[in-house]
Amino acid sequence: MRVKKYLASNQRKRTLRRNQVRLANRRHMQFSLEQYSSQEPSVNANNELKNP
Repeated sequence: MRVKKYLASNQRKRTLRRNQVRLANRRHMQFSLEQYSSQEPSVNANNELKNP
């Protein structure tokens, strides 16, 4: 009985941790995309200026 409880607890912790990591990754990805999209026009303008 004790072993089952321990395994269930471990599985629950592992699942919670995995979900936290997924959420964090999603947040980082969203932030990166926003940064990239806000930077993109200036990058394109610079490239056009350098390469006539």
